Amino acid sequence: MKDGEKLKCFLDARGFNQTAIANAIGMNIKTFNAILNGRGELKVDTLLKVFQFTGTKPETFFRQKFQDDRKNCSA
Repeated sequence: MKDGEKLKCFLDARGFNQTAIANAIGMNIKTFNAILNGRGELKVDTLLKVFQFTGTKPETFFRQKFQDDRKNCSA
């Protein structure tokens, strides 16, 4: 599972809206969606902006365990 897909699982489990996040961090919605679906590169600055917008501490994200099956993403 790519980092963007892990982020998608993390955000989905917490009920965050992809469009709202993309708009808030100043990123094109299609580009953000591509990252979350493993078709784009997740960069550190993007990840930090997402953390800031969602009020998530980076260690919370990095402590999570993710399974390869996106249907079974654990949060």
